[in-house]
Amino acid sequence: MTYMTNVLLASLLAVSAIGCASTGQLSKVKDDAKDANQTAQSAMSTAQDAQSTAQEAKRLAEAADERARRTEEIVNRSFKKSMYK
Repeated sequence: MTYMTNVLLASLLAVSAIGCASTGQLSKVKDDAKDANQTAQSAMSTAQDAQSTAQEAKRLAEAADERARRTEEIVNRSFKKSMYK
């Protein structure tokens, strides 16, 4: 959102520095700003989806790690029992 504000502000400053802008030019700047805002919102949504996927992957990896530790403990106990026989 800040990026969008900066783009809009820069566009408006550029237009005012050049001189009077026509309604069509201002409309173009507004349309460009809207497009940039939509792109930013889409990027934010994609980033949130990616974060959600990463969190799920982390949860699954932690669960797999826990299962591996339990399995290792079982194997070690079995090995120790077989060594004492």
